[in-house]
Parts: sequence; C-alpha cells; structure tokens
Amino acid sequence: MDISSHALRKWLRDSGPLGPAVLGFARQLGGRSALGGRLFVLGPPEFEPWHFTRHLAENCHHEGRHDLIPHLLRWRIPDGAPPHLATPVDQLFLVGPGDRCLAICPHPDPGPLVNLVATARSRGATVLTTNRDGGPLATVGDHHLTVDRSCPLGEFDRALHALATFAPLQPSHGTHWWGRHSVSA
Repeated sequence: MDISSHALRKWLRDSGPLGPAVLGFARQLGGRSALGGRLFVLGPPEFEPWHFTRHLAENCHHEGRHDLIPHLLRWRIPDGAPPHLATPVDQLFLVGPGDRCLAICPHPDPGPLVNLVATARSRGATVLTTNRDGGPLATVGDHHLTVDRSCPLGEFDRALHALATFAPLQPSHGTHWWGRHSVSA
C-alpha cells in the first residue's frame, strides 16, 4: 500500500481513537533506540508481515534510523530473500535485554505467537504486539495496539502503514515530531 504522507495524516486525523493510538504505538516502537538492541518482527505462520518489514526498513534507511531497521523472523524462508527478510523464527530464542520484538497478527487468534513472544519477554526483550480485538496477544506485550475487528481489514493495513511511516520519525531524544497530536502511551 503506497499512501502519501498527506493521506496518512488525514487518515490519522479522521480515524477516531485509532489515530492517536497508532501514533502512541509508533512512539513506543521508534523511541526505544537508546537501548541499542535489535528489532525483530514476526507474525503467525499464515501471515508473515514481510510487507510491513520492508516498508519499515525502507523508511528507516531514508530517515537515517539504522538502529530501527527490522529483521523479519520467518517460519519458511524463500530462496533469495534479502537478509533483513530472512531470519529464521527460532532466532527469537536468542533475544535478550535491549532487543525488541514486534508481533503482528491480523486476527484475534495468534496461534503460536503467544508462547514465542512470552519467551522473548521472559528473556528481557521489550515486546510490542498488534492485532485485531486484542485477545491473548495483548496480554503478553509490554505495549499493544488493537485495531477493532469491526473495522475493515484495510484499516489494519493502514494502521501498519502509518506505523512503518511514523516510527522512524520518532526522535530518540524525547521531542515528538507530531507536536500537539502526541498521546500518552
């Protein structure tokens, strides 16, 4: 999904409580760079968020946020996948303090994600989760973004696109680029 920054800002403004929630979640994701750890992104086996990971990586490169470039944890790695989209999911067991894990699931039932991210959290990683209607994934994250299931699936996609766009814009020194639109998270 290729949306202009202007269109995304309009969507954030017009999306009701979801807009501020996405911005707050972007602050949590983008503002954790001071820890210096790695960012791992994963989804359930039937939904590997490679598109989100690719957009976030591109935006991080563009903004000079090399500390936020994600590594997609894959259940099955296709031949020829670029390195940031080709990390096996079992690498999640090597996370530790300072690392971040972002679990993305487009439905309420995350399957094996709950146990994986709970393990990452028990090893000291900061866990961020997002899905539709909360569910068990919301209980294992340090920070969670819920997109109501009554919203069309396209709203979940737009929320992910906004997150990939705005997280790299989050300065690590605490000043928020969105000014008066900031929310407490």
